[in-house]
Amino acid sequence: MMFKRFFALCYDLLLLLCTWLILSVVLIIALQGNPIPPNTLWYQIVLAAVAQAFFVGFWCYGGGQTVGLRAWGLRLVVDSDALPGKRCPISLKQGLLYFWMGVLSLAFIGVGWLFLRCDAKGRSWAERVSGLKLVFNLQTCYPPSRQFGSRQFGSSAGP
Repeated sequence: MMFKRFFALCYDLLLLLCTWLILSVVLIIALQGNPIPPNTLWYQIVLAAVAQAFFVGFWCYGGGQTVGLRAWGLRLVVDSDALPGKRCPISLKQGLLYFWMGVLSLAFIGVGWLFLRCDAKGRSWAERVSGLKLVFNLQTCYPPSRQFGSRQFGSSAGP
């Protein structure tokens, strides 16, 4: 499952890179064609805010799946051990914790992913801190009514 996590992250980083590129073009147009100077603090803060909004928005308000997670059949859910007997949506606090712990993990060359091997439940550092976990369940990602081959997916009614 570690490879699925990695490839889902690659998908999402490509989308984030495209979002940053579009934002940068809009900012350059707003600055009347003047380039943004290197190491500009406000620009770095804007890029970090866009990345945070991208991921946390998908996790908290998009059913726990980014585009990359959906493509690989993964879903971010609240850890049932952290809140026994409850199935609840991901809170904003949990999403922010997961995002920033993931950023720290990547900043230290993926050290947080080493917890996948050390943790008895196979959780990463970000998952342990935020009370979330990534699960693989193709049925929750693609409900039967939306799968290919299903009569409900497209209009297959004849004349």
